[in-house]
Amino acid sequence: PKILKNIEVRRIPHGILQINQQPREYRFKDTIRLLYVSTVKQYKHQWHLIEAVARLRQQGLPLELHLTGSGDRHALKRMREAIQKHECLGKFVQYHGGLPHTAILKWYEDVDLFAFPSSCETFGISLLEAMAAGLPIVCSDRGPMPEVLRDAGIYFNPEHPDSIAASLNLLIQDESLRQILGIKARSISKAYSWERCAHETFSFLSSVYKRHF
Repeated sequence: PKILKNIEVRRIPHGILQINQQPREYRFKDTIRLLYVSTVKQYKHQWHLIEAVARLRQQGLPLELHLTGSGDRHALKRMREAIQKHECLGKFVQYHGGLPHTAILKWYEDVDLFAFPSSCETFGISLLEAMAAGLPIVCSDRGPMPEVLRDAGIYFNPEHPDSIAASLNLLIQDESLRQILGIKARSISKAYSWERCAHETFSFLSSVYKRHF
């Protein structure tokens, strides 16, 4: 086989189907609905998010957390224990399990805020979908999340509930900030299209072929 020398590497981002582009309302109603879309794994930190929301509930904030995604046995057990720990604060956590993608897209439209406390990702498709929905986002400060969300979110340490709670509280208390970040996130998401992904992928493959064959 022919050995390629001076191999070129190019990073090509995923695409996304743009979600409903109707203007979003950034003013809260009676209950503040927070969403996290992710599988339940040890590095996804659902329990730290639950703890953070519980602390804000103790401060009197009417915050409700919605979790979607299947997971492994040990992580699901840890998440359920975190939910049970705070049952005295009311049923403020709703775990919906694994959902079809069409149902998840509907959830992006039905909530007020999005959290993404994962500490390890290759890209973060659900983060990008939340951006496309124009949601105000609090996000893990671990890579590659800041590369995707850039300056359109509030960052926290995903392993420290106090850090998560502080970021959430910042968004909850500032309607103008929610609107600025939500609109900016939606704008950034428009650069991620499957058309662009396909074009850059095939252009790169074509250029490699022309140089070496």
